[in-house]
Amino acid sequence: MDIPTINLGQTNVKITRIGLGSMPLSIYGRPTRNDAIKVIHRTIDLGIMLIDTADAYCLDENDKNYSELLIHQALQTYQGLADINKIIVATKGFLNSILLFTIF
Repeated sequence: MDIPTINLGQTNVKITRIGLGSMPLSIYGRPTRNDAIKVIHRTIDLGIMLIDTADAYCLDENDKNYSELLIHQALQTYQGLADINKIIVATKGFLNSILLFTIF
């Protein structure tokens, strides 16, 4: 499947116009870890090079960074034909920001 690509911002880094949002793989009602990894592997096999995540994609404070760790594991265990060095993982911080605002 040929998925159109664009440059990431003003860089020469190519990303697919379609990405995988990992929130449904990480919050309440999420699939098993093995099934979520299969979804990520299939996404890569289809040619999608952009995966979105955040530290807040988790069940609660004790589960923080679940999504990021899940994606890391999926990339480490990927055995398909795609070059995982071309995968862009876009993440953002949120939970730590709330903690800082609560403390101060």
